[in-house]
Amino acid sequence: SATITVSAFAQSPIPVPEPAPGFVLLDSGFGVEFYKKDYSNGNPDYVQVIDLSQGARLELLHGSITEPRSTKGDYGGADPRLKSIPLEEYWEQALAADEHAFCVTNGLFFYMPEYPTRLAFPLKVNGEIITDGWGKNTYIGEQLLLKIWEDRADIVKLSKGSLVSSSAPNIIGGLTEQANKRAKFAVGRTFIGIDDHDGDGRYETVLIFNTISAQQTSAADVLRSFGAKKVMMLDGGGSTQLICRSGWHI
Repeated sequence: SATITVSAFAQSPIPVPEPAPGFVLLDSGFGVEFYKKDYSNGNPDYVQVIDLSQGARLELLHGSITEPRSTKGDYGGADPRLKSIPLEEYWEQALAADEHAFCVTNGLFFYMPEYPTRLAFPLKVNGEIITDGWGKNTYIGEQLLLKIWEDRADIVKLSKGSLVSSSAPNIIGGLTEQANKRAKFAVGRTFIGIDDHDGDGRYETVLIFNTISAQQTSAADVLRSFGAKKVMMLDGGGSTQLICRSGWHI
């Protein structure tokens, strides 16, 4: 499976912006703020605000490939089978690689009937397309890509061109907020948003939402309350997990 890890230089926190109503700051580092909102009759929401222009970074991690399937992907590339790894092992890997690791969370949709599994949508890590994915014929018109550069990000429609012709070294696929993944049920959700916080025309701010109980519209609305201009849905349900240097939150 594939996950997202966030690293920040924690010794020099930047000034913290005003959070969305009801959210309180749990932790911060240079370029990262981590917020929580409690509910009297429900489960908490968590939001990470990551400013790539301030030195924070997003990394994409995945399990080891057991079968390359190098021409089986949706666009003629790979559709490999991969091992899944418990999130705490990803966290240990992140800490071993960088003492400033901040959080790690779940990521891409996968194929539950198979193990080792296959990933539904594309994943590109450090310039290499790991998988084209197998899900081209699912949720047609609802597929998106989060493209990540060192200092900015973008969310665009998934197509062969937007994948193979992109200069972004890191890409992860997902779905629109309208794609029906138990849309009206309050279940685990992981959503990504992006914002042009400084108004320079580039989306330098990435927001990550996690909770174990929300409808899709609610998850997207939380990110918009933090300023997100575009949003994308990642895997949710029982896959939703979040470990940070401040603790295991989900």
